[in-house]
Amino acid sequence: MKQKELFKLLDNIQESGEETVESSRILLIDGLNLFFRNFAVLNMVNPDGVHIGGLGGFFRSLGAEIRRVQPTEVYVVFDGAGSANNRKKPYTRI
Repeated sequence: MKQKELFKLLDNIQESGEETVESSRILLIDGLNLFFRNFAVLNMVNPDGVHIGGLGGFFRSLGAEIRRVQPTEVYVVFDGAGSANNRKKPYTRI
């Protein structure tokens, strides 16, 4: 979604009289970052010996943040193809 489209969407929300941005509490999670943080720290394996620390820790951390923030909406975003280059140049795509 382009920057102009995002601003238009925000304007429409405010004009429609629906839930305003001030009353919304949106939790935006960088899914890949949260997964790798837990993968590197938690040394959990299942009975078959497969490392599950990243996945188990991901859901545990996500649940903790949801309880802490109490959002009205939660979005978990994972990077797609070319993510390493996109992170280095985040403003070139807008």
